[in-house]
Amino acid sequence: MSAVPDRPAPRIRTVAVPAVADTAPPGRHAEIGPELDRRCAEVVRELAGGVERVGVRGLSLVDHPGWTAAGLAAEILRTGTDRHDPDRRFAFTAWYDELGVDLHLEPARVEPDGLRSLRHDRSVCGKLLHDFRVGPPADRGSPPIRIDLLSLYRLDRLEVVPVTYPDGSVDRLTAYRLGADPPAAVIGVVILARAVP
Repeated sequence: MSAVPDRPAPRIRTVAVPAVADTAPPGRHAEIGPELDRRCAEVVRELAGGVERVGVRGLSLVDHPGWTAAGLAAEILRTGTDRHDPDRRFAFTAWYDELGVDLHLEPARVEPDGLRSLRHDRSVCGKLLHDFRVGPPADRGSPPIRIDLLSLYRLDRLEVVPVTYPDGSVDRLTAYRLGADPPAAVIGVVILARAVP
């Protein structure tokens, strides 16, 4: 009788978050960020103990029609990316695509009490939640959207893509290219389960 190989622990976690009305101001959405920072740091410590620098990517199912949160999370773990259709292009990402940017992430350091941003003094997840409320109307002319999943990446397994903006500023912290082994860069995926209001 052969031994059954150990199965890796699942790398998808579901985290309950309070319901926030879609009509609430962006700051109200951002208020749940610090708790998500704490929970994401716990996931990183559990799944990739010793990793100190991570990238957090917010995703909305609005951008992935026909996918469930669990299905998209599994695809990210399998391929290393949520860009499941390489031929699908968005007008609002065309410039970044030309630069070879595969992912936009909020870079963070894992600390005992949660995630700490490497680029600002705000909550890592709070900034993402806020940006998903104010960004879509500005960059794509659509209504604000909510984050349904957070994918967590090891920054040391990605290649930074410096982006020079028209005003001359250079961003070396938020744009990345997938490395040689994209799935190995993924620590895990957090699905946000919202409470019923």
